Amino acid sequence: MFLFYKPTTQYENLGDALIAKNLLEILSKKGTIFLLTEDIPKGFVDIIKNDNCVGISKVKFALMPLVYRLLNRDVAFIYKPGHLFGGSKEYGTGIKALLKISYVNVLHFIGVKIIKTGVSVGPLSGSFLKAEMNISAKSYIYGVREDYSLKFVEGNSFKKYKRVSDLAYYSILKNREKYLDEKRDTISYSFRPYKQSNLPPELQAKKIASAILDVATKNSIKIVNNVTQVQTDIVFNNLIEKELVANGLIVTKYYYDITKTSFEALGDIYKKTKIILSNRLHSLLFAFEYGAYPIAIGDKDENFKVFHVLNDLKMDHIIVNIENDDVNRYELERAIQSQLLNSNKWNGNDAMCDFI
Repeated sequence: MFLFYKPTTQYENLGDALIAKNLLEILSKKGTIFLLTEDIPKGFVDIIKNDNCVGISKVKFALMPLVYRLLNRDVAFIYKPGHLFGGSKEYGTGIKALLKISYVNVLHFIGVKIIKTGVSVGPLSGSFLKAEMNISAKSYIYGVREDYSLKFVEGNSFKKYKRVSDLAYYSILKNREKYLDEKRDTISYSFRPYKQSNLPPELQAKKIASAILDVATKNSIKIVNNVTQVQTDIVFNNLIEKELVANGLIVTKYYYDITKTSFEALGDIYKKTKIILSNRLHSLLFAFEYGAYPIAIGDKDENFKVFHVLNDLKMDHIIVNIENDDVNRYELERAIQSQLLNSNKWNGNDAMCDFI
């Protein structure tokens, strides 16, 4: 099979690299992957590609699926995984949007397999909803990764869909057991500010820092890693760091800069991390892959995909809600006690693990 993948995404987000890397590894077992590399950051391509990937230009990417299919070859067109934010950034506007829809329809008509998997869907409305419903109807595989999205596609009568796991789970299953015996003497955190909060970022940072201090104290840990996995989070993470330093903790900084070197360096940091606290889904799951214990602190509405994916993986006991602009201290204590009792035990191995 010949598979065509266009990795346009949030390049500054390590999580997008992680799930794309895992998707390409899964697909590499099916055949040769033609990877659009023109105008894509080289560092991002270096992270996600494997030995079965061949880089091609935009023109070749547009034409080769048609040519190969007309030669009666087995061909698949792969959409990016992750959260579909909708809007013109996702689907285009005017003629561009029409061309995108027409191209998918032509691919489907000549027998190209359309694959879209590991996605969160919604909220969408109007022409953007119709565009996504069209993709679903034409798809060979349309994989939805959590409850919210499953209810959304069911409620909007999508023609084809199936339930899948988040693609980060693929490398968790493959790698986590390797790292459980590593010496762990640090805590890591990675947060973005809460958009729906009534508090300014400085006060939000104080609340988060207080929770991190609780975890550090109960684990007798003095070293904390300020990990920015998504570049837009750096200012908020530094506000949290300021509070931690003021309370006597030693903080070291780590930053994902869209290179394979920084991607691998963060993995090395997580091998030494005992607990990761975050409201970023793939900060939690990437650290978990390397044996760290995740604690998710978030707003159930704003961070819905984090909570729903963790529920999929049978990890609801590590979810801590933000309520009335404050951390739920009961849930935080429950998560800490769960971690202290058995930080390496995980009951999620029997969770659903279908990806495509």
